[in-house]
Amino acid sequence: MTTVDAGSETAIPRHVGVVMDGNRRWARIAGFLNLSEGHRRGADHIEDLLGWCEARTAGRDGHVTLAIGYDGRADIVAGIRGAIRAGAVDTAGGITPADITAHLPGGPVKDIDLVIRTSGEQRLSGFFPWQVATAEVHVSPKLWPDFGEADFDEALARYATVAVRTGGAACPPS
Repeated sequence: MTTVDAGSETAIPRHVGVVMDGNRRWARIAGFLNLSEGHRRGADHIEDLLGWCEARTAGRDGHVTLAIGYDGRADIVAGIRGAIRAGAVDTAGGITPADITAHLPGGPVKDIDLVIRTSGEQRLSGFFPWQVATAEVHVSPKLWPDFGEADFDEALARYATVAVRTGGAACPPS
């Protein structure tokens, strides 16, 4: 395990999101006729990721949000509707980002500091669109079942250099 420390606590992302892509391609390359084997391997691999996160955040409070097959666009619509129903605004011009955030389904989720996308794809695929507005994005060419701890550390190290370059915070506090 590599320790990521660029001289300050702010070089470590507070909220990391991972788009775990490439399971079917992994199964195809591995020679499985049933491509759902890739999803099984990918699901089993989540436990590894959680272990890496736990090892790097020992002694800190936090939580895990697991979103499978998630597209957050409907959450934004629900947040706007919830703010209007709650009387938070009189007109469409009076609605604020805070109003929407307060009414997102599942409660407000902290802004994501770092998004890791596996499989080399250069898109977010609807992944927490409200929360990734200021996130750094690290794209790994590895397919999710092959993404390892060294790859995770590489993403954290890259984030640390961005955090240092931007004055200690890669994105504004959430």
